[in-house]
Amino acid sequence: MLTGQTLNITLPEYKDLDGDSVTISKLNWGAAQSFITGDYPNFILNPGASYFGDFPVSITLTDDHPSPKSTTASFKITIILAEAHNSN
Repeated sequence: MLTGQTLNITLPEYKDLDGDSVTISKLNWGAAQSFITGDYPNFILNPGASYFGDFPVSITLTDDHPSPKSTTASFKITIILAEAHNSN
């Protein structure tokens, strides 16, 4: 996405194959937390002109089994400086 744009994202539902309840035990937006608002599953990204580059994100899900298991998904949000994009 470009600086100055607004993007609405919806994260997918999550399920445990054994039927255990699952919660987001850790949501790490990193530096992107400065331009992200909302609550699961709906978030709004609105980076101003000073936010560009790659922003790593990780989400950890944990089930409520007596021996809980967790899994972490990691991805990056890439913000391109609008001025640089328009000059290409």
